[in-house]
Amino acid sequence: MTQGKRMIDRAPVDGSLEPAAPYRRSRSAPVVLHQRVCVDDIRVEAFIGVHSHEKNRRQSLIVAVQLDILPPEADTIDDTIDYNRIVEECRRLADRSIGLIENFARQLGEALLADPRVMRAEISVAKPGALPNGVARSTIALARGA
Repeated sequence: MTQGKRMIDRAPVDGSLEPAAPYRRSRSAPVVLHQRVCVDDIRVEAFIGVHSHEKNRRQSLIVAVQLDILPPEADTIDDTIDYNRIVEECRRLADRSIGLIENFARQLGEALLADPRVMRAEISVAKPGALPNGVARSTIALARGA
């Protein structure tokens, strides 16, 4: 209370614009459990495949990434996961020879979990050219160990 005005959260009860001091979180204030960063529709041309006709040639992959991260404390790119880093990691893996999209997804998830701010990663990798009538897709969810 300041000068006889009762304060709730940050606003005085009388409706004036005087800021509340000190700030106290009410019991009904939201609590952040996790923050999710998502990047969808990442398209890379990857050395991927196990069949002889797939070896030594690039094929299209479409990648979707969901990361549960520690909420950023500051309003800067350095305090969160840069979306460009996710795309760069996809490109790095695309230059390696990986047989299965399942392994591409796992390796991408493991690389992203190397950042201590990432608590959980869900990676989906689609390979549009794998089937004559359909799209093959693999999804994996990885969580930081205790």
